[in-house]
Amino acid sequence: RSMLSLTDKSREHLSRSIKKYMGITLSQFINGLRLNFIANMLKNSNHDIADIVFESGFGNLSWAAECFREKYGVTMSKYRKNR
Repeated sequence: RSMLSLTDKSREHLSRSIKKYMGITLSQFINGLRLNFIANMLKNSNHDIADIVFESGFGNLSWAAECFREKYGVTMSKYRKNR
């Protein structure tokens, strides 16, 4: 929702534009931003992983962990250890 406040366009318009120019859905785009946030926080902070996940906007720790592993090839804990 806050991304929409940055533009005068509708959610549908934003979604179509992202799909057209990036080839991904709006949900995939948002989840990518969330995963980048998580990766950055894992590298640069000692905050609890669950706190980082919920701060990123993911509402479900298990789903976030699955998405993270799919994108980065490792668990969040291993990613943090290898920072």
